[in-house]
Amino acid sequence: MNCRVTGWRRRAALRKLSYGVAAATGLALSAGLCAVRASELSPELQKSLYTLAQSQTGLPLPARPPTIHFASQEELRLLVGCAQCRPNGLQVDEHVYVDAALDFSKDYDISILVHELVHYLQWSMAGPAKSCEEWRNREQQAFAVQTRVLEMAGAGTMRVRLSAQLLLRACRETPDGAAGQFASAPLAGNW
Repeated sequence: MNCRVTGWRRRAALRKLSYGVAAATGLALSAGLCAVRASELSPELQKSLYTLAQSQTGLPLPARPPTIHFASQEELRLLVGCAQCRPNGLQVDEHVYVDAALDFSKDYDISILVHELVHYLQWSMAGPAKSCEEWRNREQQAFAVQTRVLEMAGAGTMRVRLSAQLLLRACRETPDGAAGQFASAPLAGNW
């Protein structure tokens, strides 16, 4: 892992996030939060973020954590089924996919993975969303956790709020009433 955290503000923000995670989970993150590319994301950091997602939702931990995949934008767009979208991540069954370009030394990028881990916990409890209303409720919970993670780090939350506003309007129900295709193509989102 390449640790090049520069500037006192960046170091202070990482320390604050680390303390917030430790308070929420009993686990320390500080060793894993410096210039971490997706390909270098340690199992310890993955476990810490997974536990953070669980502690913020109150949902039970499944027997196994999800498999985390790092995908290109092209692969993510194919998985989402939206060529115009720019997804940062998504969860499909026991798999979480995040953009391989994410830098886990950045608070926002960490919050994206936590958002998707919340979706894994939701899926493990109840399977896929059965309606747009249920899908929206799940997204709202994931965005709320993502916002709390950013607040713990002392980071801004406007980007998450804008993504939430765009994404929460996107669901279109299929003829059988299940959550299905997206009605619009948000410019960015955590899915």
